[in-house]
Amino acid sequence: MNVVILSGRVVRDPELRYTANGVPVCSFPIAVERSYLNAQGERNVDYPVVVFWRGMAEKLVAPHAKKGMKVMVKGTLQTKIRERDGIKYQETEVHCDSFEFCESRRYDEPSNSNQSNTYNNMDSDDSGFVPVDDFDDELPF
Repeated sequence: MNVVILSGRVVRDPELRYTANGVPVCSFPIAVERSYLNAQGERNVDYPVVVFWRGMAEKLVAPHAKKGMKVMVKGTLQTKIRERDGIKYQETEVHCDSFEFCESRRYDEPSNSNQSNTYNNMDSDDSGFVPVDDFDDELPF
């Protein structure tokens, strides 16, 4: 069985590109902390590259994922042998089947989306909660 589920932060903004056959693809590494502490009492971090294809790459990930966002991905591992400067090395990627944003968007820059109700800019503390004003005993919904 080849199933991988990872949760981490986007290391750099995704860049959408197209294969020679016109298939949309984008990829970026995510920072994933290990679940245990090392000898120095710190958590090591791994940076697997996650690859997205077709509609997921073009319509969901490329326009909305940004550096620093917390995401969860589910996919399969694929390993390739690459060569750079005459040196062969092994590269492992996670080819994503499903993708989820794990927190509200909290960025100062305007959203790239044309839909006003998607990925709204919100002020919040580090917990991810949006502060609510007093409503004079009225429920806000």
